[in-house]
Amino acid sequence: MNDLKEITTEQNQAVEHVNESFDWIFKAVDKITKEIEEVTSELKELNDSKNELVEMTNAITTVSEQTAAATQQVSSSMVEQMKAIEEVARSAESLSGLSMELNENVDAFKVEE
Repeated sequence: MNDLKEITTEQNQAVEHVNESFDWIFKAVDKITKEIEEVTSELKELNDSKNELVEMTNAITTVSEQTAAATQQVSSSMVEQMKAIEEVARSAESLSGLSMELNENVDAFKVEE
C-alpha cells in the first residue's frame, strides 16, 4: 500500500509540475500576445504617418507644379512685354524721324520778315 501511496504522490507531483508548466506557457503566450498587439499598434501608427507623409509630398508636388506653371506664364508675359516695349521704342524712333522731317518741311514754308 505504501508503494501505491508513493506512486500516487509522484503522479500528483508530476501533474502539479505539468500544471505549473502550462501556467508558465499560458503566461508566456499572453505576454507574446500583448507584445504582438503593441507591435501591431505601432505599425498602424507608422502606416498612418507614412500616409500623411505621402499626402504632404503630393501637396508639395502639386504646389511645385503650379509654381513652375506660374513662373512659365510670368516669363512668357515678360517676353511679350519686351516685344511690346521694343515696338514702342521703334515707333518712338519713327515718330522722332517724322517730327524732324515735319520741322524741316515747316521751316521751308516759313517766310522771313
